[in-house]
Amino acid sequence: MLRTVPADDVIVLEDVYKHFPKTGNYRDIVTFWRRQKIEALRGVSLRVRRGSTFGLLGVNGAGKTTLLKVLAGLILVNKGRVVIGGEDVTREPERSGDHLIYITGDERTHYLRHTGRQNLDFYAELFEVPPKQKRKRIDEVLAITGITEAADEMSGKYSTGMKQRLAIARGLLSSASILLLDEPTRSLDPLGSRQIWEFIKTELIARQGKSVIIATHNMEEATYLCDTVSVIHRGQIRVTGPIQTLVESMSGSNRCTIELAVMPAQAVGAIVHMEGVREVKVLPRNGHEAEGLLQLTLDHPDQNLPDVIERLIRAGGAVTEVRRERPSLGDVVASMAGEKA
Repeated sequence: MLRTVPADDVIVLEDVYKHFPKTGNYRDIVTFWRRQKIEALRGVSLRVRRGSTFGLLGVNGAGKTTLLKVLAGLILVNKGRVVIGGEDVTREPERSGDHLIYITGDERTHYLRHTGRQNLDFYAELFEVPPKQKRKRIDEVLAITGITEAADEMSGKYSTGMKQRLAIARGLLSSASILLLDEPTRSLDPLGSRQIWEFIKTELIARQGKSVIIATHNMEEATYLCDTVSVIHRGQIRVTGPIQTLVESMSGSNRCTIELAVMPAQAVGAIVHMEGVREVKVLPRNGHEAEGLLQLTLDHPDQNLPDVIERLIRAGGAVTEVRRERPSLGDVVASMAGEKA
């Protein structure tokens, strides 16, 4: 087990386990010691570097929110080590609040019969913002998040996007250098999502230098914001790395589609045994076998594809279009979720 933590690592998890008792009826409650367990986290280890934007990706129930709540000190782990800002908080999770703040757009975290400003005033007290600085600080976060004009309206009347902004404003009242964002643009329309992304990227990351950990289902959001992502499934980290590296590791990056207006019978035979060609599928187009699509899997598309096209033309094929099938971040997540635990 690692005993020292590099200064650049603001978060370190080592072999973290968390389970919850499974209850279905009153007998489960009475026979506490015999309850079945739901394993929410199973041996999770990860590192987040200072000043980076780290994404947690996975399907519903994968363990993303549980992991964020462990980091926020809201849940005590059953096993493992949690280090926040260089401080081991495994057995004193409340101390994580000295380093980070957990932000969720859930409406239940707002007092809907209070104005936006009153909500922020309440949380400023909780965050121990000095009284002489409180008014100024609230005005600052209202301006930063773009909700100054609505500050004195009841937050219950806010749109979903405004409530998300209020949640972020609340988090900014804290002096924490690490922000945990749980589905920051959930339920927002595309324009509202873009505005939040731009705010996170330009204000929180670039200007304020925050370290940000985002749990999201939105692959476009992760691609736009995150330096590094981890895919979590059934409580385990399946893969971690820069997005481009993970995408390029997918086998789909070796697939190509060639469309032919004329496809002689000998065309397929001309390429099927070529070096670097692993698989060839023929898909008739418009019901005509004389024209169609060839789906190929190549060892090295950049090298193999020009030779394949040349061979098809020599065999009498009329190539009209060539497409490289490039997998997405969503394909990576789906691939990891499709693996057996």
